[in-house]
Amino acid sequence: MSKLMKPFFCLSVIFLVLSWQSFCVARNFTFFVWTDSHIGVCNSSVRDDIITQMNARPGNLYPSYLLLYTRPVREPAFVLHLGDITEGTPKSTRWDNPDAASYLSYIQCISNLAATPYTCEVIGNHDYTSDHYIQNQITERHGNSYYSFEHEGVLFIMLDPYKAGDVTSPSLGSTQINWLQQKLDSILPDTPLIFSMHISPDYTLGASYNHLNESESNTLYNMLINRNVLTFLMGHWHSVQLRIWNGTIDVLTPAGYSYSPGCGSNDLDELWGVIRILNNRIDHIPYNWQSNKWGTASQSKLSKYFDDSTLGDLNSDEAIDNADLLIMSDAWLSTPGQGNWNEQCDISPSIPDDRVNIRDFVIMASKWQGRRR
Repeated sequence: MSKLMKPFFCLSVIFLVLSWQSFCVARNFTFFVWTDSHIGVCNSSVRDDIITQMNARPGNLYPSYLLLYTRPVREPAFVLHLGDITEGTPKSTRWDNPDAASYLSYIQCISNLAATPYTCEVIGNHDYTSDHYIQNQITERHGNSYYSFEHEGVLFIMLDPYKAGDVTSPSLGSTQINWLQQKLDSILPDTPLIFSMHISPDYTLGASYNHLNESESNTLYNMLINRNVLTFLMGHWHSVQLRIWNGTIDVLTPAGYSYSPGCGSNDLDELWGVIRILNNRIDHIPYNWQSNKWGTASQSKLSKYFDDSTLGDLNSDEAIDNADLLIMSDAWLSTPGQGNWNEQCDISPSIPDDRVNIRDFVIMASKWQGRRR
């Protein structure tokens, strides 16, 4: 490249980057999820082990089955507990009586997180008492037992299915539903949403205490069907699962149980979860607290693009978007024969290679300038 061309090229690249930043919403954050710790009856060192493992993950690589796995795990933006935080002691009834000591044990546990500015939780069926003790504690921490917060353009909505009912007949109640409708009315229809609730929103799943009632389930579904719901997170099952609500909305149980094996009657998956959101992609990556290793590919239940409007292919359209940058990153990190190699790894199929270089950026710049004319 001549000396005269270098300033022009540098300005073109700067223009490209600034234009891309104004055209696309870049997201890159991670949060950790655990659930069903049942503090009070199933006391053990497992919960402390999970916190230690959460503290150790940032900076380590993801498992090789994940797209762009060579990017290290980031510090979690927050840590989420999906309910059944406590169970109380002694265990004397079907639905137990969590006490202050059990809840304070949870607070002490999360206080050992290394670098997390925010921890949040939803109430589970075993957290419920007639005096609403845990609900009151969550209200003190977050302003209500149902609440919302935003991170990098994604809105997180935390629901309380026991606000207007009890553990045998969960109910959001009209006040909470009206609050949610007002929240949805205040945002753009394509705003990415992640919901959290201990039980399933789908009324078809087993006994009544496993889900919302049919009327509220249908009301909630109709409120969300035309929204950009990335996933609906829940606990309760003690196993990682992915169910599709009415064939359209992903309901993900990203973690299993969090206490000593054998203490409970439904011990299935010794897993906590990592959720990574990278541009327009969401991935669930489980971590096995018993083996202190990443979970298997089959236990990773959700990996998808969530914004179809930005999906693209440099070989077939004029848009430079998040998907194109993912392809470039994948190309940079892979070589033929590796597990993450594919035919789309080369931006220019006429000059195949395994590196993103100046030629690739020139191709991107020319396509971008052609699109803007």
